[in-house]
Amino acid sequence: MGKHKPASTPREVAIQANEEAVLAFITGYIRERRVSPTLSEIGAATFMSRGNVVRYLDRLTVQGRIERYPGMARGIVLPEADDASSAGPPAPCPPGQI
Repeated sequence: MGKHKPASTPREVAIQANEEAVLAFITGYIRERRVSPTLSEIGAATFMSRGNVVRYLDRLTVQGRIERYPGMARGIVLPEADDASSAGPPAPCPPGQI
């Protein structure tokens, strides 16, 4: 599920490096804060535009490496997570924390 073919061109290498950077940030953020990051937080941490963040989240979702709940703030979940902090849909955020 989380496996994908090795990169063969410089462009594919860069794309996979960016995927890994986005996934590593999301994983660390969820483990530390027990809630998923916003698109803006991912973009700031990985130096990507919001549009590029969405593209990489789409790729990670298709690969089965993350799950997303569209329309829900902080709606990213790690499917392999064993703890309740990232299993199932995220809990609603208190007002002012979105």
